Amino acid sequence: MAIRIRRISIKREGPLREDVLMEPGGLNLIFGRNETGKTYIVETMISLLFRTGRDTPWISKWTKTKSANVRTWDPRGEIEVTGLEKGSTLFTPGSRRMEDYTWKDKGLPEDLSRLMVVRAGDTRLSDSLDGVGDEVLRTHLSGNRVLDEVESNIKHETVKNAVVAGGRIEAEKKGPFKEKLTIENEIRYLDDLQLSVDENASLAVLNSLDRKRAMLEDRLGDLEDARRHRAYQLYGEQRRLDLMLGELPTEHDLIDLGTDISLCRTRRRDLDRLDGRLKDLAPVDEDLNWLDNASQEYVADIAADRSRTLSIRICGYLLPLLLLLAAAGAFFSRILTLVSAAGAAVCLVYHRMSASSPPVSSGEEERRRKLEEEFLRRFGRQLTDTATMGLVRQELETGRIKYRNALESRAEALREVNGLEERIGRKLYLLTGEEVTAERWDDEVEKLKASRKEVQGSISSIGSMLSSLGVQPDDCLPDPPGSEWDQKAYLDLRDELASVTDGLERERKSLEELKVDISVASGTSSRDIRELITALQDKRTEVTAAHRDVTARILAENSVYRAICEYRDQENIRLEEALASPEIINPLYRITGRYNGIRMTEDGGLNLRADCRGEYPLSHLSTGAAEQVYIALRTGFAQLSLGEPAFLILDDAFQHSDWVRRKNLVDHVTDLVTSGWQVFYFTMDDHLQKLLDGRGRELGESLYRYINLS
Repeated sequence: MAIRIRRISIKREGPLREDVLMEPGGLNLIFGRNETGKTYIVETMISLLFRTGRDTPWISKWTKTKSANVRTWDPRGEIEVTGLEKGSTLFTPGSRRMEDYTWKDKGLPEDLSRLMVVRAGDTRLSDSLDGVGDEVLRTHLSGNRVLDEVESNIKHETVKNAVVAGGRIEAEKKGPFKEKLTIENEIRYLDDLQLSVDENASLAVLNSLDRKRAMLEDRLGDLEDARRHRAYQLYGEQRRLDLMLGELPTEHDLIDLGTDISLCRTRRRDLDRLDGRLKDLAPVDEDLNWLDNASQEYVADIAADRSRTLSIRICGYLLPLLLLLAAAGAFFSRILTLVSAAGAAVCLVYHRMSASSPPVSSGEEERRRKLEEEFLRRFGRQLTDTATMGLVRQELETGRIKYRNALESRAEALREVNGLEERIGRKLYLLTGEEVTAERWDDEVEKLKASRKEVQGSISSIGSMLSSLGVQPDDCLPDPPGSEWDQKAYLDLRDELASVTDGLERERKSLEELKVDISVASGTSSRDIRELITALQDKRTEVTAAHRDVTARILAENSVYRAICEYRDQENIRLEEALASPEIINPLYRITGRYNGIRMTEDGGLNLRADCRGEYPLSHLSTGAAEQVYIALRTGFAQLSLGEPAFLILDDAFQHSDWVRRKNLVDHVTDLVTSGWQVFYFTMDDHLQKLLDGRGRELGESLYRYINLS
């Protein structure tokens, strides 16, 4: 009997403005714009009919896919379904779902909703690359999901891939095989413990080691006394050297002394440089005195020359004037003429006498020449005028100031050098007990440093020896023992004693350790060796039985897995036959008008065949073409899985198809309805509404229902 929905009652909720009461026909068209309640009706039908509600997978765990995208409102309504059991079945929010019912003596597929529902235009059957996937094919066409469930109980790949050959199991060290190896290691450990029990050492070895240890301890005691006495001697020598070091100058004193010597020699060099500078500046006073005398003579000569030149110039100016006045007097006054003529005569006579006589005497000229030569020799420049003398005088005055400053600096440096030499001499006298000349300063300082370094080296060497002895001052032995200290012999004896002691302890603990090992391995707390041996044997028997069990489990699961693999090979043939069945091929060709064959590839994908056009991977088809294939496969899978017509809920399943393909899809839906299927199509597309409504009206009122939510 076909599974059909007899009645739908959905209460108003969310965007749904009115209650929906419907007695569905074969083709049921629900049309409405956005926010009119289409999605609410679809989600309510899904939630009431199937277990794939909120936050649960669309399909079973064997065909991996995303979770359902159902909103959070609680559905309010009920749906009456026939064909699941005798009479009708009412689905409410608290009732069972379709997957919980037995139909034709078998359970409905867990992923029934994925076959019977297209949600929000998503016509794919899974999230695989081609939208179908080999798991969906095996679930609905070959029954291989049962094999998957059996195989899922074999949880370890190690067991699946194990190889049994020559009575041995070869596999990776993981899972049960690792457990098997662990048990085998435990068996070997128990066998080793049993062998140790059988080979336990006698007490004779312990007695021999005891006597040897006592002898070594006596010999080591004698050397210990010699070590303490040697430490006593070294501590005494260390104290003597400490006193000697205290009498020597400290490193700080030697550094200060060296600093003073270096400073003194630096100041002595500064003093020598000042002496050289004073020698260069000494002639300044003499040159300055000469310049003072020469300046007086030179200035006097220059003044006389200027006076003579001035008189000649005055006479030259007065003569024309007097001649002019004498000429004027002829018209105005005879006396003026006589006076002016007499004055002009005098000026004329004086001018001629001055012009004809030499400007200076030969003695004055010689004296001036010698003065200029001496000036050139002393100062390296020509004497041209008094300004040159003034410039040289300024330079000499600056040189005199430098000379006096140099004298003061030399006096200061000399005082500092004398103070340093006195201080250095006093320090060296206190350190050496004798007067030390400046030439021997460095040698004496180096001798003091060498002495201090030698004493410090001796103290450090004694400290190292005392450290190696490891004896504190209070533990020293003043009286000489009967033997000399020999470090090598002491170390050899100590190592030998440690070795003997370790061997003795090992032998003593050997039996106790064996008891502890047996106690831990067997889980027995007894300290009696006989009880422990019995417990060890019982544990060996128990572990051997566990090894048999895990080995049997590995062999059994491996055999089952290989049988599943062989059965899958046979099921693949049945899968190919199902893909070639009329239930798949007929709707595929009717809807697409092109593809008349389909096969599964080795990697689990699907290839579509077209006559004389080759094969095309389903994953390479356009969205519209792929949707047609998904619709054809969905109805074919449903017919093969259920064996009889049922119902389909299609939420805008054809929206990505072009108008030509839409007509083919609508024709296919009509064929499904006429063959007994019940189809619920939800859409907001005007074109699809017209196509479906037109075909629905052709079917008649008995098979067609139309609801407009707008």
